[in-house]
Amino acid sequence: MKLKRIILAGSFLLAIAGVSFFFGNSGEANTLAILPDQAQTTVNKMLDSIDHFKTVKTKIKTEGVHEQSNVTEIEINTVRKFTASATTTYTDGKVINEYQNDQFLVEDPVKKEFTQHKISKENSEKWKEKPKKRVEFNEQGEIQFHPRKNPIFVGTATSNNLIFPQDLALGIMMRAEKVDYLGTEKLLNRNVSVLSIIPMDIQQSSLGNYIKIWVDDQTGIVVKYVSYKDNTLFLSNEMLSLEIDSEISVKSSPDLSAYKNITNQ
Repeated sequence: MKLKRIILAGSFLLAIAGVSFFFGNSGEANTLAILPDQAQTTVNKMLDSIDHFKTVKTKIKTEGVHEQSNVTEIEINTVRKFTASATTTYTDGKVINEYQNDQFLVEDPVKKEFTQHKISKENSEKWKEKPKKRVEFNEQGEIQFHPRKNPIFVGTATSNNLIFPQDLALGIMMRAEKVDYLGTEKLLNRNVSVLSIIPMDIQQSSLGNYIKIWVDDQTGIVVKYVSYKDNTLFLSNEMLSLEIDSEISVKSSPDLSAYKNITNQ
């Protein structure tokens, strides 16, 4: 799983892609945030966003202090068999095409290279299973998080965490210093709930010291994510368009006969 995430993110060290760091069991990381009722309702929807759509088609813009600005166009189909495809275009002109069918494949049309990986049965079949408990404490009083298996490794870690934001909910919001519900707005002609997050001190070096998110009320998808560090933009992920349950045609794997396979390099 980590290998695939590294391949997807490339040189990115996205803040919300690193939430596994906070799944450790030491110090203040064992403190759970007290969430307002409205925020808890939103978090519950985020944890199981995949249950609230059949297809997603979206375009996401990413920029930040550690990121090269890019736009990712992604299509996901969860009906019958999970499939997804994405195209990420960077400001320097580089394009990465990604596909997931029976296998996970990343294509670099600039370098004429690709990487290819089998999708485990665990990820391809068991993602529908919900953990009975999302959060519990072991006999030592340490927090144990139980994320749902995530079926997607397409569209960079950023897209992944917006469309399936359970890591954001479990790893950041439930351990935050403070979470506030700011009300509702309209984004992309959709009703969204707006929340602010002040991460714990140990999180702020990688997340920033203030986060604001806009969550689609229907699906739990994060339509917009902005973080700041000392009043300066740290990371921004914003959906420029979003279509839920529309007719889509997820791209199939391309002809790569002219490409070099660098999977094991």
